[in-house]
Amino acid sequence: MKIAKNDILFTLALVFALWFTTTGIFWVYWAALFVAYPFGIASLFIWQNIKNDGKKRNKIIPIVLIIGLLCSIGMLAWIYIQRNIVP
Repeated sequence: MKIAKNDILFTLALVFALWFTTTGIFWVYWAALFVAYPFGIASLFIWQNIKNDGKKRNKIIPIVLIIGLLCSIGMLAWIYIQRNIVP
């Protein structure tokens, strides 16, 4: 079995998307901007490069990125609400 360039790029994009999803909720000292979001953006660019190769597996990357973005924004909103409700 030969490993193609798109297989490596898919694996890399998926790992980056999972990293973004797991670390995107850490908003202590705005760490998510420096630890998570660069990997999310890199994963998005890699996915844009490989999305037209005709494989169904490429649909998982944007789903993981959307889940990570929703969790990250949700956590930021929750922190903001908690800081404004409890002085």
